[in-house]
Amino acid sequence: MGLKRKTVLGLLGLFGGVVIGLGVPWAVLVHGKGAGLSSGVLVALSLAGIAGGVVLSAVSVIYSIVTPSDGSEYAEYDEYDEYDEDDEEEV
Repeated sequence: MGLKRKTVLGLLGLFGGVVIGLGVPWAVLVHGKGAGLSSGVLVALSLAGIAGGVVLSAVSVIYSIVTPSDGSEYAEYDEYDEYDEDDEEEV
């Protein structure tokens, strides 16, 4: 019994968000002073990296929860069974 695909994708997005949320501020703070950036710019870039990581993590977790695991609940609404190629208009 393995993990579902949507669970794995949600966990990968969560992991990616954490890496971005921690990695961007680390890189900015380590290399920012050497590049001559002011303290205000370093703080702004660090907060932007943290916010980006939080947004990525939240979106991936929300989509992994909301996305249905299979299409069986939509099977009764399948419109493509009635599709007929003869009904297409010529362009």
